[in-house]
Amino acid sequence: MQHLSVVIAQKDRASADWLLLELKRHFRNTAVAHSHVEIHDAIAKFNAQVVIVDLELMRLDDLRRLCQNSLGAAVIATHRSPDDEMWMECLAIGAADCCQITDVDGMLRAIAHNVHFAHARAA
Repeated sequence: MQHLSVVIAQKDRASADWLLLELKRHFRNTAVAHSHVEIHDAIAKFNAQVVIVDLELMRLDDLRRLCQNSLGAAVIATHRSPDDEMWMECLAIGAADCCQITDVDGMLRAIAHNVHFAHARAA
């Protein structure tokens, strides 16, 4: 179990709860946020190194600002059915990846590849 803090922000509460249970298997500190204010508060409160945010909860401009303002965190976008264009847009604005909400393995790979990079960039 890794010592990273993860904040999950999903539009659908059932999806957020499911993802929380899945990620608790891998990370000790996990929290759920349900709004823009809660996302930023949870990142600060838990000193989050990972933020997983639903693109149905946040517009791409908001995601860009989140990526820019959370330099110490790897931001992973989720969507119920992301396509290549959405994935490329997310990467271009600073997200570590864009995964389907059920793709926990994809999220874990993105976290493994991007958390150390995000920490180095913030230093």
